[in-house]
Amino acid sequence: MRDDLLLVSYGDPLSVKLLAERLQEFANMSGLRVSAPKLNIYIAGTSDSRKQEIIHSTGFIEGTLPFRYLGIPLASAKLRRSDYRELIDCISHLWPHCTLSYAGKIELIRSVLQGIECFWALYFSYPMLCY
Repeated sequence: MRDDLLLVSYGDPLSVKLLAERLQEFANMSGLRVSAPKLNIYIAGTSDSRKQEIIHSTGFIEGTLPFRYLGIPLASAKLRRSDYRELIDCISHLWPHCTLSYAGKIELIRSVLQGIECFWALYFSYPMLCY
């Protein structure tokens, strides 16, 4: 079983240390264990010295941005067109292989393709695409 969790904190050492302590406290109380090798910290918008202080005080492994969480790319800056490639490829590969009636294609658009687009739109505003 895989349980992913994303926690967000201010980027100061005290906030991150408190977050790490609460995470360990939760693990102790619930009996669930925190898998240290799978625990990553993503830091953006702070100095290298502060970043090193946070990593040293928590013992977390520094991850690199962008990364994917629940299939959504997360980054510290605005996503580029190339970051949407997976979404475009998903839709592009699905459509040509459909041998559906006109009504079936409309239902496919309504239920599947629109669902994918809406899921992404919850998190991002799309860049203007000019072809």
